[in-house]
Amino acid sequence: MSNLNKSLLLVSFYAPTAGNDDVFLESISHLTEYLQTNMSHGDQIILGSDCNCSTKSTHRRQTAWRNFCELFDLQIHMALLPTFHHHNGMSESCIDLFAATRGLDIGSISQYCTLETPLNLSSHDPIQ
Repeated sequence: MSNLNKSLLLVSFYAPTAGNDDVFLESISHLTEYLQTNMSHGDQIILGSDCNCSTKSTHRRQTAWRNFCELFDLQIHMALLPTFHHHNGMSESCIDLFAATRGLDIGSISQYCTLETPLNLSSHDPIQ
């Protein structure tokens, strides 16, 4: 298949927050259906996500996320430091990431920490 027949699907995915596992699973199901409907053989994916899934998440949530990434052969690209800093200062986690088709070179991840940039009022560090 030539590269002319391939597409690169760019998707943004904001997953439901912790405590909403049923809604999280439903959103993963909808995302799976969307990709399966809109992809052709050989297409590649770059998914930018606040996946709201980390080592602190429930086993159910972690399994669903892992299965989704395996289904589409996605490799996770993350910043080296936590990207979410709770406003109360009591927790942080790595939940903002890129998931891309395995083997697709997306370059290095740059992170702009909100703790070092007071004008960013979000709890999330922008990554690129």
